[in-house]
Amino acid sequence: MPMLAVRVLRKISVGLNPGMKYLLRPKRKKVIDAKQVAERIAETSAFSRGDVYGILTQYETILKWELLEGNPVKLGEIGTISPEFSAKAVDTLEEANLSTIRRKFIRLRSSLDMRESFKKMPVEIDSYEDIKGLQINNSDTPVEAP
Repeated sequence: MPMLAVRVLRKISVGLNPGMKYLLRPKRKKVIDAKQVAERIAETSAFSRGDVYGILTQYETILKWELLEGNPVKLGEIGTISPEFSAKAVDTLEEANLSTIRRKFIRLRSSLDMRESFKKMPVEIDSYEDIKGLQINNSDTPVEAP
C-alpha cells in the first residue's frame, strides 16, 4: 500500500523566492496503539490478544527503563532508539557542566534495511484532499481551513 501525500499551500519565508508556495506533505493517518497491534498479532499467531498485549506493555516498560538509564535499545530490523541531549559549546573545561545541556530527546536511527525499504516505498497523491490547513481542492484553488 502506498504512502499518501496531500498538496498544500504554505507561506515560505526563507530562500531566494519567499512567498506562498505549493508543496507536498505526508497525509496523516490514524495511529495504532498497543491494543490494536496485539489484536493484529493475535489474528496471525497462536497467541491470545491478552497475552500479546501483556508482553507488549512489559516490552514498553523495559524499553523505558533502559532509555532512562541512558542505554540505547535495538528494535530489531527497525533500528536503534537512544536517549540523546544537545549542549551549549563553552570555552573552558570548567564551564562544561550539566547546566550547558539545552534539551534531552529520543532519537531513532533506522537500520540500513529499513532505510532501503523506505526509499522504495511508493507515494501517491491522495485524491481526497479535504484536510485541515491550506489545501488545494479539485479546482486548484487554495481553500482556507475553517
